[in-house]
Amino acid sequence: MGGAALVSLVDQPVLTIDMRIDYLEAGADDLRAEVDIRRQDGTVGVVDIEVTDENGAAVADARGVYKTS
Repeated sequence: MGGAALVSLVDQPVLTIDMRIDYLEAGADDLRAEVDIRRQDGTVGVVDIEVTDENGAAVADARGVYKTS
């Protein structure tokens, strides 16, 4: 999710440096992920991801750190 958002900006594959996922509730049916790119410079990208269910309830939060060059 977060890596794909960065790939769309830097137009090249990115490597995962770190990923943390906090599971808040059990998810079922359709889930939605929303990505916020917190930082993207020449070498590192940081993204926050919020996963919600079809009713808008939070299912998981994540943060990914990626090497972008």
